[in-house]
Amino acid sequence: RGVSVSEAAPTSLFAKITAVTELERRIDNAESLQSVTMVDLYADWCASCKVMDRAVFQDSDVISQIKDFNTLKFDVTANTDEQAAWLSARNLFGPPGLLFFDSRGNEIKPLRVVGELDKQQFLAHIHKISL
Repeated sequence: RGVSVSEAAPTSLFAKITAVTELERRIDNAESLQSVTMVDLYADWCASCKVMDRAVFQDSDVISQIKDFNTLKFDVTANTDEQAAWLSARNLFGPPGLLFFDSRGNEIKPLRVVGELDKQQFLAHIHKISL
């Protein structure tokens, strides 16, 4: 009877992280995964972030394209000093944004996206990445 919670709330491919130390550990651990890491800069107060969560990251075409990535959602909703320092060190002002790191933990700077993308723009962007 009714809809189960799992059907109503699709599971996310993203590991949600708020601590900078945990974020950096997971980026650095990508070498063992032999994978590109994609970090989604996110905040609850970011309207574009919510649009991308619904319209892009829940789409089956997108999911099939990024399922082999190490996908991390860096939640900066609280805007802690630690989070602000991490963003500042990377010349970022806040979400939305996507950062891509190679398996050694180095940012692939030409792939950085600041701002909202729709599904087609996102799919075209990640086709530039070779795993």
